[in-house]
Amino acid sequence: LELKGPEGHRALQVSFAQVQSGANGVALKPWGEPQVLLQNVESLTFSYRGLTPKGKPTGWMPEWPWPNRLPGAVRIDMQTKGTVKWVPEVVALRLDLSGGAGGE
Repeated sequence: LELKGPEGHRALQVSFAQVQSGANGVALKPWGEPQVLLQNVESLTFSYRGLTPKGKPTGWMPEWPWPNRLPGAVRIDMQTKGTVKWVPEVVALRLDLSGGAGGE
């Protein structure tokens, strides 16, 4: 997800890519064209909540400090122009490796 365009006329867009590994390391290969999800976005912020390395719950954090682990949830806050207000969205991140994705 990213904001594109000049201030005051930004659009929220999503892009997808395939991860490819090779002799030169890992590269991202674009998959399709970016898709605009919403116009007239003034600001977009993400915050993260999860567990510390010692298993203690965190509050909402502006940055996730443990890059080797996923947070438990991500909150998306956005300000848009116009009369329709964005309601903050909380997305729980669940990773299920029981289907063999863990290498078994």
